[in-house]
Amino acid sequence: MSTAGADAPAELPLEDGWYVARNACPFECCTYRTWRAVHDTRLYTTQRSAEPAGRVTAGQRVVAVTGVVYAQPVPVDVIHDHSDSNGGRLRQGERFYLLDYLGEGIHHIWLNGEVRDLDALGLYRIDPETQLSDVSRFESCDAPSVACWWRIAPDFRHQRTEWWVKLRTDDGTEGWTDQPEHFVGKDACG
Repeated sequence: MSTAGADAPAELPLEDGWYVARNACPFECCTYRTWRAVHDTRLYTTQRSAEPAGRVTAGQRVVAVTGVVYAQPVPVDVIHDHSDSNGGRLRQGERFYLLDYLGEGIHHIWLNGEVRDLDALGLYRIDPETQLSDVSRFESCDAPSVACWWRIAPDFRHQRTEWWVKLRTDDGTEGWTDQPEHFVGKDACG
């Protein structure tokens, strides 16, 4: 698979080919607070480290302190002028990069040397059974119109992301995990 870092402009803020969003909670209603483990989970000393810091066992409560999202930017070519629901304007011929997902269809993007918010919901595949958007898979639109304004290269239809969460146990042990799916309590809406 191609990496967006190789095709991205030099000024795009990347670390080893990844956009890094610190203090990020990557979905609507995402919250850092007390979480409960539903699976045993190994903790590491730092994000993206292999050095163990401790372990959380199923049923244990922890405090989720913060999170960091690593995302490989996805290049998107604007093939028709577009205005999004936030008032953002994109012009035919521009290229922007999808960065991290914020929730409710909103992404951070890199455009003209700055990070901005964009309502990018139309770029996702909607699961026909659940009617939920799958933000790991992007659709491409090849017939320019008001409703069809973007083109994503096939190599970038699946965005690679990692979500690392810093946890603190009752005994004061702190460590990072890239398995937040092993915990419940992340969603303040339910």
